[in-house]
Amino acid sequence: LVRYEPEFITRDNNGNEMFCIAIKPLYGLASSPRHWAIARDSWFMKEFNQNGWSLRLCLYEPCLYVFVSPAGKPVLMVIHVDDNLIAGPEDADLKYIRDRTDGRFAVKDVDPNELIGVRRTTLPDGSVLFTQEGFVKHLKARFSKYCGTRKRATPFPANEMLVRADVGKLPAKKIHEEVSRRGLRSLVGGLMWIQRMTSPYLGPGLNQLCKCVSASSERAWDCAIWLLEYADQHKHIGIRFGGEGGVLEPICFYDSGGVPDPHDSKSQHGHFVLCNGGPVLYGTWKHKHSCHAGTMGKELMACAHATKAACYARYVLIDIGAIARDAPPTWMMGDNLNAVEHSAELKMTANMRHVLECYMLSRERCLKGDTLPVWIEGVHNPADPISKPCTREICERHSDMVHGFTDAAYQLPPTAKKAAGMGVKYPVDMESIKRHEDELG
Repeated sequence: LVRYEPEFITRDNNGNEMFCIAIKPLYGLASSPRHWAIARDSWFMKEFNQNGWSLRLCLYEPCLYVFVSPAGKPVLMVIHVDDNLIAGPEDADLKYIRDRTDGRFAVKDVDPNELIGVRRTTLPDGSVLFTQEGFVKHLKARFSKYCGTRKRATPFPANEMLVRADVGKLPAKKIHEEVSRRGLRSLVGGLMWIQRMTSPYLGPGLNQLCKCVSASSERAWDCAIWLLEYADQHKHIGIRFGGEGGVLEPICFYDSGGVPDPHDSKSQHGHFVLCNGGPVLYGTWKHKHSCHAGTMGKELMACAHATKAACYARYVLIDIGAIARDAPPTWMMGDNLNAVEHSAELKMTANMRHVLECYMLSRERCLKGDTLPVWIEGVHNPADPISKPCTREICERHSDMVHGFTDAAYQLPPTAKKAAGMGVKYPVDMESIKRHEDELG
């Protein structure tokens, strides 16, 4: 049932409110995506589980379809609402799936190297580069009158921590209204799409700008333009996969920032998961809770969030058969030794007793054998510029690793230390693990 907006409500002769009955999904209707997905998936499951074909949806990523042809050849298809990208070793299999789908939903063939604004380029060495140069140019053109010519070597001012303006007071309110009129919300939204798809380094700055959209300042606007200028000047970099050193077994790097928001004393944290030579998962967030255990507490919280991402990547790869179910534990690379040890050992200190139970997820996954916490020196941690605004030196040092341009398999630094205690297996309550994941969001 679809209910009209209050100003458009109609009534019958007896004064009863009238409703519409939707016979097909309507764009913008809250229930449409789910009903579309049900209709789409139901048809696919019926159509491709007969005549020698089999199809299943990946358990950990239902947008990933795993087909097997009558000849036993695999085909993978990823779906973004109604945008499909399909790949497999046999062109005949791809054409069969395409033609059967066209008979039901009317398929429109498009350039497979361009999907939802992301450009895919196959490089001479066989690796694949993803960029958004066209989208970045379009966004820059919209705000060009606010941009300058200064070169931006960092995505955000180093060590910056923006704060929300007090828009309840008249001067700040007028500034917020002016900044909003210029289009801060639209600019931040465009930058978020760039960061999400091809530019991990934009994360720390965007995470701060998002909290300022509803309470902005001139400083927030200047930083947003800084971020846009950096994105435009580095739009050719993108993220790369499949280099000579690319391996499918994921490795996760995480870090926590130290500069807190003065309003709530919470700092930022970030992580990225390296797979096949490039970052398959990455992001920057603000800590959900304060921690009075110093740097160690912040790093332990960051490790718990990173563990979710690492295990997700690991389970998807296992589900599609890319890595073995008994694959070695996924390395969790952090630069705080105490946090690494607490993620691997059943130990507790007086300083850590207040830490919420949900942040023990990293310990449970380690004891289960899914992850292996590893300590590396801070100078070797490529998650540093993803967890906080960093200097030019730090950004340049880790850029190749973060964006997938290293051509050798990752090697542990000589000073790295793997956590002890992995030889001891403890009973793990899977219900508590699920509860912890829900608490972490």
